[in-house]
Amino acid sequence: MNAPKQLLVFVVALCCVFSSTSVFAQQKDNAGKEFYLAFGTNQGGGFNDNSFQLYITGKTATKGVVEVKGLSFVKNFTVTPGQITTIDLPSDGTGGPTVEITENQEEQIIKGMAVHITADEEVAVYGMNHKQYSTDAFMGIPVDVLGTEYITINYQTCNSGSNGPNSNTTPGEFWLVATNDSTNVTITPRARTLAGVQAGKTIPLLLYKGDVYLVHGDAKSLTNDLTGSLIESDQPLAVFSGHVRAAIPQGFLNKGPGGTTSRDHLVEQLPPVSAWGDSALVVRYASSDLADLVRIVSAEDDNQITVNGNVVATLAKGAFYEIKALSGPTSIHATNPILVGQYMHTSVYGTVGGGQPYGDPALALVYPVEQFTNSYTFISVVNPVYTGNYVNVVALSSAGMVLDGIPIPASYFSPIPNSNYLYAQIDLAQFTKSSGQGTHNISGPNPFGITIYGLGPVDSYAYTGGTLLKTITPFKTVGIVIDFGDRLLGPAPGYAGFWDTTVFIQNISSDPLLITGFNERSGDFDRFQVTRPTGSISIAAGGFDSLTIRFEPKEPDRRMHTIINAQTEHLRAYVVDVYGRGILNNLQVFSDSSSKRHIDTLDFGVFEQIDPPKDSMVFISNKGSAPLPINAAPITGLNAADFSLVTIDTAQQTVTVPFVLPVASQAPARTQLRFTPSAPNGIRTALLDVTSVNGTHR
Repeated sequence: MNAPKQLLVFVVALCCVFSSTSVFAQQKDNAGKEFYLAFGTNQGGGFNDNSFQLYITGKTATKGVVEVKGLSFVKNFTVTPGQITTIDLPSDGTGGPTVEITENQEEQIIKGMAVHITADEEVAVYGMNHKQYSTDAFMGIPVDVLGTEYITINYQTCNSGSNGPNSNTTPGEFWLVATNDSTNVTITPRARTLAGVQAGKTIPLLLYKGDVYLVHGDAKSLTNDLTGSLIESDQPLAVFSGHVRAAIPQGFLNKGPGGTTSRDHLVEQLPPVSAWGDSALVVRYASSDLADLVRIVSAEDDNQITVNGNVVATLAKGAFYEIKALSGPTSIHATNPILVGQYMHTSVYGTVGGGQPYGDPALALVYPVEQFTNSYTFISVVNPVYTGNYVNVVALSSAGMVLDGIPIPASYFSPIPNSNYLYAQIDLAQFTKSSGQGTHNISGPNPFGITIYGLGPVDSYAYTGGTLLKTITPFKTVGIVIDFGDRLLGPAPGYAGFWDTTVFIQNISSDPLLITGFNERSGDFDRFQVTRPTGSISIAAGGFDSLTIRFEPKEPDRRMHTIINAQTEHLRAYVVDVYGRGILNNLQVFSDSSSKRHIDTLDFGVFEQIDPPKDSMVFISNKGSAPLPINAAPITGLNAADFSLVTIDTAQQTVTVPFVLPVASQAPARTQLRFTPSAPNGIRTALLDVTSVNGTHR
């Protein structure tokens, strides 16, 4: 009778890839040939002053079409380089249907209300949502630079300031537009929605091209704030965020008749999280009576925020820090990606004030310096309401800066503290010796950033004048997990006391990526090490490299975890979660029987179709006291064709099945498994069956 023999199967290396199939040859910016936009709820004044407009410009002459299928609206347009083409969209101010998505359409899939723009050559598109005493503008983001992860920026529910908490209240809002059919979306609101979805609960959606979905915050709670809501999808989305009509700060009373407050619509189209940076330079809105409010939203946990050189907060993912009164030009830095929004304050004097540009709430996003470019064509909206028309400029140098063909004097610029940059606040009317309204062109020899805004009695707008939208966060931030499982501790040969795994990474940014190191900054960082690379590595745009992660448990019976991050020039980028546990030489292993028992799992991770086949090593150890014949080692199961057994090595020799497995003291057999996915969009599974003289083990 044969003596009992045992097998131990465990994974010592696995490969996983996260990557993108983005095209890198073309510059990623706010210019494109296709856009999907939508206009959210604006509870402004009378119907006779409602307007929804597009402003379209480009660097080359071209033609295009604007279409809103649900309203049977089609408008052809042409673009002259350096000029703005204005498109008036349907509004209830004209007595007909409106392109506005209203509060009675919230949290339902709306067909046909997307504003679809196509052009033969690249154009830049800006949107304006205007009602009496309630206006804001936004920069459109083209389809080719949209993403699949967004975090919103909003403001709390507001009231009129004099009629009680439940009278005439207006909440924050965000809305999204699908750009592809069969798009799966998950929305996780940060606060309770108007339809009653609680904070942290998910809203799953299946959207088709051109579908719009609107979410409002709870209008009955003045503390309700949607900022930090997470939107994830499996195909690119266009996402817009802001407020139905906000008072900044909530409850502020102006000095107009009756001591009420004044509110304005807020809107920006959001960049995907992959385009966020780790810094921002913020310059006050000129001629606003009170200091601006600034919000800093975090993309990741453990995000340390520094303002003008002082650490002010450490934020979790989706949380925000608020600068309640911007005292002057401000430098903001973070250890992880951030989104920065600059809010104009509610008017101090209301409708009283002699025609000076007292302004009202407006929102503009402040992009990181990495997204600056060298020239912009922008519009200062032509409307007598806006008596003050401005552009803020942030640049490395004033030399060579030109606005509408006129050099901008160096005297216009002042330094921004804690940075190498300068800023200017330019009154367009004074600079151009005109009304300041209409089309403008600004350029410089080095990349710079601009914010456009207009102010009038209890009204204003603001928007980013243009930006690059290259991927700054260099790795796709998805939930990649490596689990070393249970690893046997002990002095026996074949067990080195540590185990390695390889992770292949791709630079999905449009620029070369320099990684200066990998920071193990949480949990059991002393049990997991990056052993390769040992120094800096550079990955070309779209290129691949790898890192080796080593697990050294050192003590038994404790589940260990860390997060590995890449330290890049601008930020730390999330790479992978790693888990593992050490156990003593008493774990349950395969016993000699005819039963099939699932003892370990090997996860090759997520693959793109462009990825090559990937290999992983599995060790098979004979825990018995005599050599054990192995008769077969087939791969079976649903997707067996996607997996193959490449080689088997035992006692430092390559063998084929059948073979004899030595006892554990003579080292385990090493098998090389290969994964070659045959089809996209699915989980591929198979089983490795090891058959000895006494049974089959899985």
